[in-house]
Amino acid sequence: MYREGAAMHSANLRELFMLSARGWSRLMTGVFVATALGIVGCEEENAAFEPLDDTVPPTVSISSVSNVADTLRTSVTASDFISVAVVTTEIRRTDQLEILILPTGDTIVVGKLIVSDVTRFTGQKTTVAVDATFLVFFGQPTVVQILAIAEDASGNLAVDSANVIVSGGTGTGLGGPIVAITSPLAGQTVRDNTLIRVGVQATDLLGLTQLNVNLSGAITAGDTTRFSTFRTSVDTLLDFFIPPGALGLLTITAEAINTNTISGFATISVTVATVVPDDSVPPIVSMLVGGGVQRRAQEPPRIEADDSISIEVIALDQESAITRSGFTVVIRNERPIIGPVIDTIFQDSVFSPAISGTVPVTFYFTPNDLPASLFTQNELPDTLFMEFTAWAFDQATPRNCGATVDPAGSSNSLQCTAGNPVHAAGISGGFVERLVVSGRTIEFPQGAIIADAAVDTLRELLLLSDFEFGIVRIFD
Repeated sequence: MYREGAAMHSANLRELFMLSARGWSRLMTGVFVATALGIVGCEEENAAFEPLDDTVPPTVSISSVSNVADTLRTSVTASDFISVAVVTTEIRRTDQLEILILPTGDTIVVGKLIVSDVTRFTGQKTTVAVDATFLVFFGQPTVVQILAIAEDASGNLAVDSANVIVSGGTGTGLGGPIVAITSPLAGQTVRDNTLIRVGVQATDLLGLTQLNVNLSGAITAGDTTRFSTFRTSVDTLLDFFIPPGALGLLTITAEAINTNTISGFATISVTVATVVPDDSVPPIVSMLVGGGVQRRAQEPPRIEADDSISIEVIALDQESAITRSGFTVVIRNERPIIGPVIDTIFQDSVFSPAISGTVPVTFYFTPNDLPASLFTQNELPDTLFMEFTAWAFDQATPRNCGATVDPAGSSNSLQCTAGNPVHAAGISGGFVERLVVSGRTIEFPQGAIIADAAVDTLRELLLLSDFEFGIVRIFD
C-alpha cells in the first residue's frame, strides 16, 4: 500500500542511476580476465594484480514504511557485488519539484527535499539494512516521496522510490511551524456587517516564508503574506469584512510555511449572527502601560519630557462587536511653588464599521503634551503620579461598557461611569509613577556595573566605565 504512485519516478530513476545489461557483461568479462591473470601470475614471483574495474551499481529497495502521526519510519535494503559505501534515505514533497544533476550530467525532476538520513559503511559489506525515522510534521494528510539511494565503493548509484500518504499529526514542533489563531476566540459569536479581526501567531526556528489565512462558510475570503526578509516569528492582525446577512458557521484556517516548505496549521470555527438587542455582557478589556527606563527597583522608571508613555488597550466582546475603546488617566503633580495639581486626560478610537474579535489599540502621550499647569520642563526633575483606566464599548443596544484598572495587563469587565471621561465605577485607576528627567536617558546593559563617568563636551559624548565587563561604554 506504500508504493502507491511509485511508478511515477521509478522507471526514470533506475534508467538514470543504474547501468544497462551490457555493464553486467563487462563486469563478468573483467572478472574472468582478472581470474586468468591471477592464475598466470601465480607462476611469476613478482606478478602485479590490477584492481577490479567495478562499473555495476548496487541494488536497493524500500522494504517497509510505517507512519504514525508525525513519525515516518522506513527500512531500506541494499547490496553490492563488492561493497556498499553509502545509503541515503530522503523524504521529498511531491507538490513541489526540483531538478537534480547527476554525476553523469543527466538531470531528473523529483520532489523537493524535506529531510534526509545518510548512513556510511566501512569494510566489505555486500548486503546492508538501514532503518530511518523522520519527523515530518504535516498538519493534514500529505503525499510525500521516499527515495532510497545506495552508492558502492566505486561511486556507482542505485535508487528506489515510493509515494506515501503521511497522516496528519500535530503539525508543530522542530520541523514545522507552530501556528495559533489568537483572534477571534474559538466558538465565539461574531456579527455580520462588521470587520472580523483575525489574529495569527506563527514561529519557526528555520524561518518563515509564507502565511496563508482563509475563511470559509458564512463568507469566503483569504489573504497570503510572503516574507521577503528572513524571520522566525510573526504576530499579525488581518481584517475581513462580513457583509450584512452573511450568517452561519465561519471556519478560519491559518497556514504557515517554513523554509523547508513544511506547513503548520491552526483552525477554529465561529458563528456569524445578527446583533443581539438584549446583550448585557460588557466587553473584556486589558491594559499595559509602558515607557521609561527602570534604573533601580526602589525608584520609578525615568523618562524625558519628550519620551512617550504607551497605553496598549485590548478589547474583546463575545456577544457584540467593539465600537469604541480608549483610556482615562488622572495625573497628580506636587508642584514646588504652586502645590498639588490634578488634571484628567483621555484618548479614544471609534471603529466604523465595528470590529468583531480582538481589538488592540496603542495610545501615546508625552509629559510635554500635558497642560502647562500640570507640567513644565523648568522644574525638572519632576515626578508624575498617574491613575489609569482603560475601557471599551460594544455594539449592543443599549451599549455595554467594560473597563480595567490593572496597568500590568490582566483582563477585566468592570462597570463604567456614564459620560466623558470614562472611569471604572467606584474604583480608582491603576497607579503608575514616572520620574521626568533632563538629558537623554539610557538603559545600561544587563549586569553592567558603572564605576566612573566622564563627559566629552567637545564631542558631546558620555563615557561610562563598565567595571563588570572591563570596557568603556560611549553614549551620544
